[in-house]
Amino acid sequence: QDATACNYDASATDAGSCTYAANGYDCDGNCLADGDGDGVCDPFEVVGCQDATACNYDASATDAGSCTYAANGYDCDGNCLADGDGDGVCDPFEVVGCQDATACNYDASATDAGSCTYAANGYDCDGNCLADGDGDGVCDPFEVVGCQDATACNYDASATDAGSCTYAANGYDCDGNCLADADGDGVCDPFEVVGCQDATACNYDADATDAGSCTYAANGYDCAGNCLADVDGDGICDVEEIGGCTSACACNYNPEATEDDGSCFSATPIYNCSGTCWNDADGDGICDELENIDYSGLCGPGTVWSPVYGQCIAAPDDCPYDLNNDGIVQLQDLLDFLMFYGMVCD
Repeated sequence: QDATACNYDASATDAGSCTYAANGYDCDGNCLADGDGDGVCDPFEVVGCQDATACNYDASATDAGSCTYAANGYDCDGNCLADGDGDGVCDPFEVVGCQDATACNYDASATDAGSCTYAANGYDCDGNCLADGDGDGVCDPFEVVGCQDATACNYDASATDAGSCTYAANGYDCDGNCLADADGDGVCDPFEVVGCQDATACNYDADATDAGSCTYAANGYDCAGNCLADVDGDGICDVEEIGGCTSACACNYNPEATEDDGSCFSATPIYNCSGTCWNDADGDGICDELENIDYSGLCGPGTVWSPVYGQCIAAPDDCPYDLNNDGIVQLQDLLDFLMFYGMVCD
């Protein structure tokens, strides 16, 4: 008897059971409303993701709704589809790079270790010195202190900072060898000393390295001109003394004599300096004063007549060679002897 029922019977007088169209449908089973004509009544449309690959796929969806998808490389739960090293970074998104923050090629985004490059010791990654106190472009750790003078013995070609230098002594090389030694005597030419090398010479030079001229003291003298020996102290060296008679009154006076040798003899009243008679009238070699005259008897005891002096003189006791009995053995005695030398005596 319900006019809204599908089995409404207008002639029915008693209430009977009614059947109704399903919600949204008419009694013929057709949608009361199906805006998109997809056969699903509008009240029963389910809006949802209809892409089975989407994370919010809704198999019951009848109308397309928005879909959400897993991020590339991930599943819908946010898990990596592939993570070979298990580090939580999906393989497609792994970034291989240097992970050492002290390296020059450090990559903060790196997830997998790659090779690292480092600045050279003492330099930054741009090749600049970490420290260069003197600003010479050589980093302080690599400064080499040494002699920078190429003429020095300790020259160091690698030196970057000036150090002390040592030099060869004047005239020598760095090994102590002469730069020039013409005579090969081990004394460098600039230091050769020419001088007398004879220690007995007056101008002997102990420092001389090359022979020079020598001067010597005159014979009998020292280098100062003093006599080496002058026994009689007369200022004439013994080696230059000239022996002879120095008495100007003597017959044999030698004006060049510097030392009297006791050879002086004088003429007598009877004999001249030649030993011949002053007077010999008969030329018999017997002086007139001695001809046949014997004065010996006139002499007293202990005296004898001296024909030389013409008087009595003391008798010589120990002068057997005083031939003329003048009390002196001298040249005249020799002359007297020679005058009678070779005579045959009776």
